Amino acid sequence: MHKKELVTFEDSESHVEECRPIKSMQELLDWKPDETLSWPKRVVYKAPTTSFRVKGFGNGCHAAQNSFSPAMRVLKNSVPKTIFCHDYKGGYLDDRFPMGNTNHEAYTFFHWSGIDTFIYFSHNLVTIPPLGWLNAGHRNGVSVLGTFITENDSGEEMWEKIIDDTDLMRDVINQLVEICNYYHFDGYFLNIENKLPYNAADQMVHFIRRLKEKLRDCCSHETFVIWYDSIIYPSGKLKWQNKLNGLNKKFFDVCDGIFLNYQWKPEELFLCSSIAGARQFDVYVGIDVFGRGCFEGGGFNTYKALEKVRSAGFSVGLFAPAWTHECCTAGTDYLWREVFFWHRVWKHLYIHGPSQLPFSSSFCIGKGFKKYHKGRAVESAWFNLAEQEIQLSVPYCVNFIEKSESYSTRCLRPFIKDSYRGGSCLIISRPNDIMVNINYYIRLFSCEFRSDSTLLVSVSSKGLDDTSSLSLVLLLETEDQMYRRNILMTETAFKITFSYIDTHYSTECLFTDPNVIVLRPSAPVFANENGWFTHDFEVILGNNKIIEIGVLHVGTRAALLGRISLKRKEKLN
Repeated sequence: MHKKELVTFEDSESHVEECRPIKSMQELLDWKPDETLSWPKRVVYKAPTTSFRVKGFGNGCHAAQNSFSPAMRVLKNSVPKTIFCHDYKGGYLDDRFPMGNTNHEAYTFFHWSGIDTFIYFSHNLVTIPPLGWLNAGHRNGVSVLGTFITENDSGEEMWEKIIDDTDLMRDVINQLVEICNYYHFDGYFLNIENKLPYNAADQMVHFIRRLKEKLRDCCSHETFVIWYDSIIYPSGKLKWQNKLNGLNKKFFDVCDGIFLNYQWKPEELFLCSSIAGARQFDVYVGIDVFGRGCFEGGGFNTYKALEKVRSAGFSVGLFAPAWTHECCTAGTDYLWREVFFWHRVWKHLYIHGPSQLPFSSSFCIGKGFKKYHKGRAVESAWFNLAEQEIQLSVPYCVNFIEKSESYSTRCLRPFIKDSYRGGSCLIISRPNDIMVNINYYIRLFSCEFRSDSTLLVSVSSKGLDDTSSLSLVLLLETEDQMYRRNILMTETAFKITFSYIDTHYSTECLFTDPNVIVLRPSAPVFANENGWFTHDFEVILGNNKIIEIGVLHVGTRAALLGRISLKRKEKLN
């Protein structure tokens, strides 16, 4: 891994908890659980996700979504995966505070449904992921890994001691496992960027195997070990291969996946397939978003390299996507660089979504100019990734002009000037290419929700004029996938016109369509502060499961969506 400029941090006041790395071998060996820390107890479990994946779910937003038709789904084990390796100015900046701080301009990532694994990376010996990244990732069903890295002469000296002392190797493995278990992260990214002692490669293979086995046996949650393409077998020399071959396969065979170096050639990727065999999706082809020696130069061209990786049938490892924030020029809102970057790569990602009830999201990205509770501002500027909520399964819709770094918004984007809960919400507006008399369906979540009891559905929204409103849409499917039904939840009657049919259907007419059911609120509409309204509905799923959630936009102006929640209705004794 390339070492970028590091930003050092000063010690804060002693009473403020911080997430910290382990910097030396002695510190690693001396480590013990610190019972005075509260933040490890606040780590949430990784949420389950859908049993299927959807390639580029919601890409193009409303473009071809003028009907309530679900996206094409495939089994999750049948598609390649995506790693996000987060290397940002040495790490442990604003994100190191478990309780957050007031820097609302700090970097935040919110496209979780497009990745499978998040690696918190730094050039410290043991990089422990901070609470914010753990909770944001886990809440969205993503595994969060720490990093174990050795480099240069100091790394070589360290491995000379470990290789020569079986007790020391055992102690290092045990400590790494204990740390992982205590802080509740999901395994390690092993980055050995120094040569090994002569003929010590077999001992390294043993180290990887034992670490993987020990993590599996001692941790109460699923764990992974990802190996970086650095040293070669059997010499132990530091020599990046940029592909899977006989010089790094021994390490690949004993880990959960290999993260290839970035300087690969497209024509060589296809040669890796026969070596990987049935484990092709465990090969993560590296792409450096900073573009150092990388195909097509990274940056906003990252999607071009990703396209080549996917055409060869491999998983991908994106290194340092926070480039969108780190290289943001003065006066530019990084948020739109972030949205544009992920909008470009989205069609090459395999998207997952939530599958566990109760489900609730205010779409908060973990920061804001203000913090809101039920539509009322209760705090000033803030940043705390640990409070980020479940994020969308679709990319936001934005036209970004790369040369001038200017943008124009379209139908779906994050809105940070208002919120129902947290620091942001969604703003849904009518694009110029949608006729005024056409109501359009926008996908929000790919999901897999089941309930054998009545489901309580709650929606909080705000129209920005008297004519604009949002209606929630649930797409249902029977367990045998033989029959689909759609539920439109609306508070007022309106005419629905889709561009693929000529006839105007009123909500009353929809009752005659066996595939569409219109529901009215089950209780009076509840008015919150600052123009927010909450609508509650009751749904009986029966033998159906919810596979998509979206909204139908009505009116000429924008509307805000502040919260969606689904929970089972409690049964009376």
